Amino acid sequence: MNPLNEQEFWNAFAAEYAEIQQESRLPIAEDVGAYLKKEGFLPSNCFVDLAAGSGRYIPAILPEVECYLAIDFSEEMLKQAKEYVKDPQQKVVYRLQTQADFLADQSRYPLVFTAMNPALTEKDQLLSLVKKSAKLLILRIVRTQENIFQPLEQLDHAEEKWLSIYKEWLQEEQISFATHIFSYSYEEIIKRDFFMDYFQEDFPPQKARELCQSLFGNKEETISKTEIDYELLIV
Repeated sequence: MNPLNEQEFWNAFAAEYAEIQQESRLPIAEDVGAYLKKEGFLPSNCFVDLAAGSGRYIPAILPEVECYLAIDFSEEMLKQAKEYVKDPQQKVVYRLQTQADFLADQSRYPLVFTAMNPALTEKDQLLSLVKKSAKLLILRIVRTQENIFQPLEQLDHAEEKWLSIYKEWLQEEQISFATHIFSYSYEEIIKRDFFMDYFQEDFPPQKARELCQSLFGNKEETISKTEIDYELLIV
């Protein structure tokens, strides 16, 4: 996907993405903020959120910084962030900028944070981020496990491999780092009708009924159990 198409995709997806983020039951933003404060990374005069998206982490960090620089290449994502964040002191600076342009300028920052950044895919990008920050913080999901839907879906778990790749690149350059894991688990009630509707295009009707029977038995509901691990890479 070329940069223009990527921008169009994220602009179109922004409202739905923001809704998903705001409905999430996981307190990852609050936990990251609390951890950074406990470890002495916060308070800070400046906090850069690269690929800030719809602003999920801003409310948790904002009270601890003098300036929060939210950078994203999607105008619609930043629009969602502005609508989501309450900022009476106007400490948030929203910057429409690509990652490439951010890396190209010579500015250096005390803290650069990036979460679930889909554009951070090259070693030279990572090394540039290290140079631009006194402390670099990278957050990604490293493990997801769910007992009802996941075993039946052909999922691409490439996202969960990126932290390991970043660590390899840092080790190759003899750059030291630390990590911290945030682990979550939760349960959801799944109804039989929802399960059948969800997989109606993935399996023939008879196969779907067999799967449904094996999971639900004679019950109308079952429990989906999910475990998620986020890992924070600290460079």
